[in-house]
Order: sequence, then structure tokens, then C-alpha cells
Amino acid sequence: MNAHVSAAHSQPAQVTAVPPPAPELSAAPRAFRGAMRKLAGAVSVLTVGQGEERTGLTATSVTSLSVEPPTLLICVNRATSSVVPLLKERAFSINVLRPHHEPVADRFAGKGGLKGPAR
Repeated sequence: MNAHVSAAHSQPAQVTAVPPPAPELSAAPRAFRGAMRKLAGAVSVLTVGQGEERTGLTATSVTSLSVEPPTLLICVNRATSSVVPLLKERAFSINVLRPHHEPVADRFAGKGGLKGPAR
């Protein structure tokens, strides 16, 4: 980190931290960052698995951790039926919902008792 020092006539010198310039990002990290900037306060659907083992859930706790590598933090209740497939697969998708997607959010929240592939 660089520092900039300035002094006034009769006042003590002040030190101001100047961070180094941010490195330029390639297209994929810029796109990831742009998508994450739109995520604040969103309801998302997390899906995992394939075929009859696919399932999903709604998530409001999705946070961007880094651009390089693109990393998300999700917080999932251990009691949800989606935890076992999520831990087994170690891969998932996140779909950010818009207000008109409320029926999708309800379905993945398990309203109506839906589980697994029925969601």
C-alpha cells in the first residue's frame, strides 16, 4: 500500500493511505461482478442434482465472495431435504428471481408439500 503525506502550516503532518490501483478484469470476471451487483436483497432458487435426484430450494442468503475465482457463499439449513444432494454433488446452480417469479419461489420453498424433482 502506498501512503501520501501532506502538511499544513502549523498542523501536524497527515498520512493518507492510497490503495494500489485495481487490476483490470477479463470479460468473465467483469460479467460475474456485474451479475453479483444485481443480487442485493434477491430471492434465488438453488438447484442441484440430476434426474430423479434433482431438487432445489429458495435462498435469500446468497453472497458473492470473490471474482477470481468466481465464488459464492450460500447458507442452507441442515434440516432441508436438499442438503444431502448438495453435499454429494458439490455443484449447484443459482437463479436470481424477479418479482413476477413468485410462483417459482413458492414451489422451491416447498409450498404445497412438493419435494425433490416435483419442485
